[in-house]
Amino acid sequence: MVSDRPIKRLRVDEDKTGLMLDLREALAELAALPPAIANDPAQASQYLTVYVDWRPQGSDPGRRHGRRQVADAMHAALAAYAPHTPAAASLAVDVERVTRYLDGERVDRGLDIEPLPASAQGVALIARSAMDRFVALPLAAAPATTVAVGPIPALTTLARIADDLATYAVLLADQQEASLIFVTQARDERSIVAHGANYPFKRKAGGSQRRYQARADERRDQFARAVADGVREALDESGVDVLVIAGDEVITAPLDRLLHQTVADRTIGTLRLDIATPMSQIIEATLPIDDAAEREREADAVAAVHDAVASGELGATGAAEVLRALQNAQVESLVMVDDFTAPGWADYAAGIAGVGAIPVDHPAGGDRSQMTPIPIEDEIIRRAIATGARIEIVQSSEPAPDAATGVPKADEPLPRTDAARRLDAMGGVAALLRFRTAPPA
Repeated sequence: MVSDRPIKRLRVDEDKTGLMLDLREALAELAALPPAIANDPAQASQYLTVYVDWRPQGSDPGRRHGRRQVADAMHAALAAYAPHTPAAASLAVDVERVTRYLDGERVDRGLDIEPLPASAQGVALIARSAMDRFVALPLAAAPATTVAVGPIPALTTLARIADDLATYAVLLADQQEASLIFVTQARDERSIVAHGANYPFKRKAGGSQRRYQARADERRDQFARAVADGVREALDESGVDVLVIAGDEVITAPLDRLLHQTVADRTIGTLRLDIATPMSQIIEATLPIDDAAEREREADAVAAVHDAVASGELGATGAAEVLRALQNAQVESLVMVDDFTAPGWADYAAGIAGVGAIPVDHPAGGDRSQMTPIPIEDEIIRRAIATGARIEIVQSSEPAPDAATGVPKADEPLPRTDAARRLDAMGGVAALLRFRTAPPA
């Protein structure tokens, strides 16, 4: 008789390195931070946003790619402020705190900040000492080293990492064991490991080979069914919508048959891997599959908004239209090319923003001195996060291998992806809308 308990042991392994892998909650909290308000002494201090490529330089673990670069950029930003002003004093404290954090020292006696983990490949830092705010997000990915000072945190780089390296799941299984691995920023964030009941053990001498095989097949199918049900529950609970299945054909065939349709719809590929494959090789084998699926999602998102605009339906193109829709909480899905940038302005006291240079007259009849210049892409990203819009950041370029060597030519610009070119024609940023507002009279 085959046991009715196909899974005898379940184990959950979680990343304990201190890295910030799933960035969704962090982005929501950062987008909700109050903007700095010009001409208000209590609110005029700016946010310092720092991204650092923290990968070791060469073979010396003490030398980091972005350490010197970020120090120079922070001091250049500080030098741009008039000395002995509240804003300059606040920024000076932030620069000192970031410096201490990167040097492995305690940031401040009043701030309990965990040190940068040794496994971090990058870090995002948002500081505003006037609010006693210091946020450190150690990353498994390595962003380009940049420094920004402004009335809101510069979240575009963080949003791009969250989108391009979002969590996907890998189901690795054989007839005795199954692991559901959640991969974020190319690192295993969490694994759920199920061990099957070890039966039938072996065929008794003189026993029926057909009966033994039937029992073995039944046990395998019971285990596959339990795994399929567990995968559905885990994916639904986590909100992950991308799955790669790996294993031998003996188990993947019944899994394909038993997976719920909602799980099958999320499956982007199947490959052969041994259950004992090291985690680094599992990620190396599945990342290209996830990357290809991400490029397809980007192309689909651009096509969807193009069709919506072309048919006069719920679509908006260009920074001005998209920003206006975001201010009305109309945006369902934001689509932005990864190198999009444009000047803008904001009056955070009035809660409004616009594209281009600061206008001569305040568009809402307010105090023009409250208007401050901003990179409009950061305001677009902040409002998209705050209003719950889905964000799709489209990869702008793809490697152009040399025909002879297969290596990209360093002296030639990389060609743009088809999705980026289509989005360029729509102003570099576009959106699908939840609803339309009535046109002004």
